[in-house]
Amino acid sequence: MMQKKEKLIKNTCYSKQIIIFVNEGIFITSMKSSYFYHNLPYKEGEEPDWLVNIEEYSRVNCLRVYLLKNPVVDSGHEEYDKHFLLLASGFQLCIVEEPDSENFESFEEDIKGDIRYLYQKYDYRSKMGLYSKVENALIKSTKLGDFADIAGLMDKLRLSDPLQKRKSELLVSLCIGSVNEIEKVGVDVPETLVEKVRHKIQLFDGDQTRFIYDNRQQKVIKIQGLSGTGKTELLLHKLKELYSLSDDVKIFFTCHNRILASTLRIRIQQFFNYMKVQKQIDWEERLWCANAWGRTFDPDSGLYRYICDHYGLSFHSYSNSTSFDQICKKALNELRNQGEIKPAFDYIIVDESQDFDQNFEELCKAVTSKQVYMAGDVFQSIFAEHIAKAYNADYLLGKCYRTAPDTLMFAHAMGLGLFEPKRYRWLKEEDWETCGYSVKKNGDRMTLTREPNKRFDGDDISYESVKVYKRKLTSTIEQMVCTLIDEMNKENDYTLTPNDIAIIFVDEKKDNYNYANQICIAIGNKYNWETNKAYESKKPVANSVLVSNRNNAKGLEYPYVICITENIADNHQFRNALYTMLTRSFIRSYLLITDSTYTVPQEIKDGLHQIKTKHAMTIRCADAEEEKEIGMRFEQAKRATSLKELIEQYIKDNNIDGTYVNKILNMLSNIDITGLEEDDLIERIEKAAELLMLK
Repeated sequence: MMQKKEKLIKNTCYSKQIIIFVNEGIFITSMKSSYFYHNLPYKEGEEPDWLVNIEEYSRVNCLRVYLLKNPVVDSGHEEYDKHFLLLASGFQLCIVEEPDSENFESFEEDIKGDIRYLYQKYDYRSKMGLYSKVENALIKSTKLGDFADIAGLMDKLRLSDPLQKRKSELLVSLCIGSVNEIEKVGVDVPETLVEKVRHKIQLFDGDQTRFIYDNRQQKVIKIQGLSGTGKTELLLHKLKELYSLSDDVKIFFTCHNRILASTLRIRIQQFFNYMKVQKQIDWEERLWCANAWGRTFDPDSGLYRYICDHYGLSFHSYSNSTSFDQICKKALNELRNQGEIKPAFDYIIVDESQDFDQNFEELCKAVTSKQVYMAGDVFQSIFAEHIAKAYNADYLLGKCYRTAPDTLMFAHAMGLGLFEPKRYRWLKEEDWETCGYSVKKNGDRMTLTREPNKRFDGDDISYESVKVYKRKLTSTIEQMVCTLIDEMNKENDYTLTPNDIAIIFVDEKKDNYNYANQICIAIGNKYNWETNKAYESKKPVANSVLVSNRNNAKGLEYPYVICITENIADNHQFRNALYTMLTRSFIRSYLLITDSTYTVPQEIKDGLHQIKTKHAMTIRCADAEEEKEIGMRFEQAKRATSLKELIEQYIKDNNIDGTYVNKILNMLSNIDITGLEEDDLIERIEKAAELLMLK
């Protein structure tokens, strides 16, 4: 029996990519399919044949299948030793009777009652109509014996009408706890691409569902996954669960970036509202949401700032010789010197945890009584040892539900320089598999592919998810941007809104702020749309086109993203930013090169063509000597950027006399730069340079 199961696993396309290696061992549980989840009482390796067969069916057909003892609801009814619920998107829900049991009718009644309760709680009747009609059409019963022919059973349950399939998907989402806001997603089948994104139904996959259902007891629980794998959504569900536990629980939800923290605070409020959380949010008493550092005069403005205030610790500001990790270490030592530490929080939840080092994690553990949840991107930065960290994750998410596979491949290729003679990073085969790739080696060539992933209805139709444009000599940057917006609008039957677009400057150039102003004016004049300069507002603004530099777009996502750069620069910082910004889109990312005299390297053109036509990229493998060279450059790039280095880079980018470096450094040393992030510091550097050059 076990040999048969191992063979089935090895033959599936997702088996390798989600193996987790820890201390040279393999956690076999991580080889579970992202398409399949069950919480039935069978030990791994002892599953009956019918369970193995339906798991194989879900893998082969790339179909999400869930076998649950009951829907995710605090129903209060008795637990049943037998029977279960079969769920699959686009199929009738099926209540399954196991043999040798006399209480199936009671089980069936309770399951339907649970679904009815969820249906009414989340007001699905307002869009889907009377529950009784939905139940008659979409909920069936069968016997376990029918699983002998699983393909035949699924054919009987399969729905053909698009509207009924969508209703089925909404019911499945209710049952697995991946509740969708019915007013937002609606029931009607959307038509245009952008409407499909706006009204997409969120469904947890197998890996995500395991996180929701599992009850791990260790102090720190880590989720790792690519950008767009649903980490933040899972953290919101966990926050809702933890906040509802008691009336005195204290939770701090944090991240590194200030604008992302602002976005998260809004999302938490919206999430609690549509999830019908009965307990009101008691901000700054039971729940905090702020970035990790904080401001001097506001104890609630950051996790580190709050900890310093709560325990009477010294609050340290940013300097050219001190990193945030060192500051956390100082706080930790000062805290331990006080003796016994009384926890300030029950739980801390950290998003974008790859932005933090070990001392921050230790500080979180020290001030938390119960658990710390940390979600990070295994590929957010080409500087960090992110892949190695992924092996220590409790949950590894390999499927990206935001970025299209072709866009993700191109972003990785550009970030790492895979198509070019000079590479910025070289990954091992198991690292690529951890990031969700299938790897095929042939001599000194390696072909990387990602399996198609249906992220929303209509995602299987043919469209270009990534495009590269170079500005024409006769066109201005704002004219090119408007041309791209016209293209997006036309393919969506002119239903595009300002909320659907983000415009991001990838490189750090002084002239970018002038270009941004011109773009905002052009958009206002042509479309009568508002724009939000995120580098000024530091927060999202509804009904406006986001215009941002690269430091204020992390964690954000849009149907369409226009990435603007003068050229494809040869440095790690730019390549990392380019990767991150390209992966912000649901539908398409544009790379707009503004230097009309710049020639895009032919190898990049060829690589993009292969991705678009073959949905794969074939790259030359690095030999031992090249790996050594790449490693040396990589180690240099890992160094934390000091204030002086930021000034030097700004001086270089803007062709300013190098003698200004120490002058600017002296100016900034006399002002309060406590808690400032990199983009804030760059703005201060820019202002200091302008003042000095006016003298």
